[in-house]
Parts: sequence; C-alpha cells; structure tokens
Amino acid sequence: MLEQSLPPNPRAPSTNILLDESEKIFNLEEVKQRGLIRARYHTWNESRNGIIVAVNKTMIQVLFLTQIRTAAQYFRIPAIEVADYVTSGVMEDGILNACRHFSLL
Repeated sequence: MLEQSLPPNPRAPSTNILLDESEKIFNLEEVKQRGLIRARYHTWNESRNGIIVAVNKTMIQVLFLTQIRTAAQYFRIPAIEVADYVTSGVMEDGILNACRHFSLL
C-alpha cells in the first residue's frame, strides 16, 4: 500500500491555543475574534461549532446556535479549564495511560 504525505499547511492553526501551560493563558496570536471553534460545554454530550465573539488572555466567549432555529446562545471557555491532556476511557486503561503521560509510573 502506497502512503503519501502532504506538506504541512502554512495557514493551518497551531494545535496549542494556550500560550503558557503553567499560567493557563490563551495565545492571542492563535485565538482571535470572529474565528471558528469547536468545543464542548461540560453539560453537553457532544461538541458544537461556534464563532468566537470575544477573547482575552483568560476567557473565550463563543456564540453558538441551539437546536431551536431562531435562537442563539453564548458559552465561555476559561483558560484554566482547557485540557492539556485527555486520556482514554477506564476500560481502555485510561488511568494507566494518564499516569504514564504525567510520569507517575
């Protein structure tokens, strides 16, 4: 099977939206107002698409469409809540994987 790799896209955004992991502040060069974002609020079962309407070093505010056609709402993403690592589920050795990732084993 022939595998082909594409050259990196110079316009593609960085995967790290945090500027400093220790202080948990957003990278304002990467996260900009009117940008698109896909995120999941803690009470939702799945992620949703939204438009960034406000951003500062510690908070992103996102406009998203609800299930009702004529309604729109906002949600906020605090920098402190942005996960820097997400492990697999418990049945897939998630605890063990997380311990290895953080060098606890």
